[in-house]
Amino acid sequence: MMRWNEKRKQLTKSVKKEPNDVENFSELNERCVQLFRAINEYHAAGLSNRKIAKMLRVGRSNVAKFIGGDFEALCRKPLRSGMNDYHDYIVKSLKAGMCRTDIYKET
Repeated sequence: MMRWNEKRKQLTKSVKKEPNDVENFSELNERCVQLFRAINEYHAAGLSNRKIAKMLRVGRSNVAKFIGGDFEALCRKPLRSGMNDYHDYIVKSLKAGMCRTDIYKET
């Protein structure tokens, strides 16, 4: 019979060495992908949500969310704000001495 620590080490090794086979990996949060895979692997091994949360140092509610959740929805990077496209222009205009209302009217 395998001891708990040996089983945990074996599972941890397999999770860390697992290749990333996601096509659009650049659009996904790498930490969430690793967490999603680790949580589901530990869950498949029969560990409780509480033990998984303690091992991975996340909340039990997050463990439950990742077990029953959709991979794409949980691991996708947050959408960028619409202002990010104009950030450089706004900063450059403010340094040039334009007022905020003029910048707003131009964009």
